[in-house]
Formats: sequence, C-alpha cells, structure tokens
Amino acid sequence: MERHRHSVLTGGMTLIEILLVISIIGIMMIVTMPQMARSLRGNRLRTAGMSIVRAGRYARSMAVMRQQNMALRMNISKSTIEVGDAGPPRPRADVDIGNDMLADLSAGALEPHEPNVASNVAVQNIVLSRRLGGVQIEYVETDDGHRLAEGTCSIEYARNGRCAVYSVKLVDQGGEHMIVTVDGLANASTEYGRW
Repeated sequence: MERHRHSVLTGGMTLIEILLVISIIGIMMIVTMPQMARSLRGNRLRTAGMSIVRAGRYARSMAVMRQQNMALRMNISKSTIEVGDAGPPRPRADVDIGNDMLADLSAGALEPHEPNVASNVAVQNIVLSRRLGGVQIEYVETDDGHRLAEGTCSIEYARNGRCAVYSVKLVDQGGEHMIVTVDGLANASTEYGRW
C-alpha cells in the first residue's frame, strides 16, 4: 500500500513547476501584447480603407447598371460612408433648360457624364451605409487640391462609370494612417504611414 501511495505523489507537478510555467506564460504575454494591439489597429485601418474602396466600386457599378448618377457620401466628423442616388443630372450654367429635357440631353445641355465633388449633394435612397469603427476620416482631397476636413463630402459617380479623382486620409488611434487614392475610373491605391 505504501508503494502505491508513493507513485501517486510522484505523478503530479510540484508547486515550483506550476509557478515556472505561469511565469513563462506571463512573460510571453507581456512580449506579444503590444504587437497584437498594433496588429488589431492595423487591421481596423485596412478594413476601413477597403470599405471606402468597395463603396466607391459599388457606387460605380450601380451607376453603370442603373444608368443614373450615384454618390458616395463621407461624413468626416462621424466617420461614416453611404452610397445612394445622386439625383438628376445638373444643368450646365451656360445653357437654359427648356421644357423638353430629352431634347436638351441629346443637344448636350445636360452633363450626365461629368462627375462632381461637393459638400452639399443630397444623397437619396441610401443603398449602403457603413461606420468606420476605430478609425477617423481626417480629410477628403480632390484632384484640384480642394481639401475638406469637416462636414460631409459627396463623390459623384456618373452613369458612364467615371468619378472625380479623390484621396481620403484615414487615421487610427495609434497614429498610423492610410491614404486611399481613387482615380477617375474608380481604381484605388493605398499608402500606409505613421506620423
């Protein structure tokens, strides 16, 4: 009976062995936690950048498919993006629109193919809405150098699939940033950086 009791006692772990394992796990967590936190922040930044790219491509696809102008609206202060109808084509300033819009359109009095960037375009019939969690939109900049750092900005996608060239700067809480640049055909490129 003593032999059996002796073998049971030697089969377990001692308190020192358990404390050693716990301290090794603790050291590994201390070393890897900062990297994991940076990875999560970077993932949020990449996800937000891809959301803007995908929303722009969706607006372009819907504009071509529906044959009507669509708009990508970015609320800079709330860090939200929406895609919806951009409304009817705008009249050119130098042409008086008459009663017959079809004749005016065929005569070139309306500009359905020229994309627009504005802070006051009404986006109607929202078909896509997304909040960029953990990431802030710092600014939206257009090809002509106009930079909007507050309020809302609408990028219009014409029914031929074109849009104005624009860039969006996204910043996360750790100071890393991403600049998403979209060309006139909704092709996007991204650039990462740190302050």
